[in-house]
Amino acid sequence: DDGLDLVAVVYADHQRANAPQGGEIIEFAANAGAQWILWDTFDKSAGPLTALLTFHELLLQLSLARDAGLFTVVAGGLRAE
Repeated sequence: DDGLDLVAVVYADHQRANAPQGGEIIEFAANAGAQWILWDTFDKSAGPLTALLTFHELLLQLSLARDAGLFTVVAGGLRAE
């Protein structure tokens, strides 16, 4: 064990990143042996993650990732409120 873990990234603004949507990334990560999945924003000027994904969408994706055995991290300009 080299102490490194694979981390997949779901971009809330996946269109701007020309990246697959969350569900596709979750499936890929689970099949590729990733341990972690991170939700973030690609274009930092597009606003916070919560302006790009609804709370319901985020909860659904987090649930799918956890059901697939992935650890989850959420970033992207989050604030306490």
